[in-house]
Amino acid sequence: MRIEEKIRANAELTIRMLGPISDVANFGYNSDSVKWVEGFIERQRVRSDLSKEEMQQLVSNLGSFLGECVIACFGGEWRQHGPTWGVAFDENNMAFPFSKVEKQFAGGMEESVDGWFRTIPIVFEKYIKRPQSPERKPWWKLWR
Repeated sequence: MRIEEKIRANAELTIRMLGPISDVANFGYNSDSVKWVEGFIERQRVRSDLSKEEMQQLVSNLGSFLGECVIACFGGEWRQHGPTWGVAFDENNMAFPFSKVEKQFAGGMEESVDGWFRTIPIVFEKYIKRPQSPERKPWWKLWR
């Protein structure tokens, strides 16, 4: 299994595990779910019973999920950059969801994954390829 497939599998596992315990109606690759995950990270980071291995697994699963949210909402693709993986919008512009999750675990809400997620369309505006909306007809041509 390629790394990208493992990342997607981790993201799907995150949806299966966290969806039922969240209060998000359509838990998945969307901004409401990212906001909920931000709170989940905060609740986990204060636990004293998490081992270093469990914390790293959470970073891996939640980073996978966060990256898949970026791809679903804004485009891009998984790409390796040095030793780490991120979501690339082109050859020179990448977002690093694993690093962001790790930073929120370490620094709390000052490193908010939701805040980071919401800046993606602003920071990478020129590189996000949004689907073109179909041309709209004037109202008087709708019945022709």
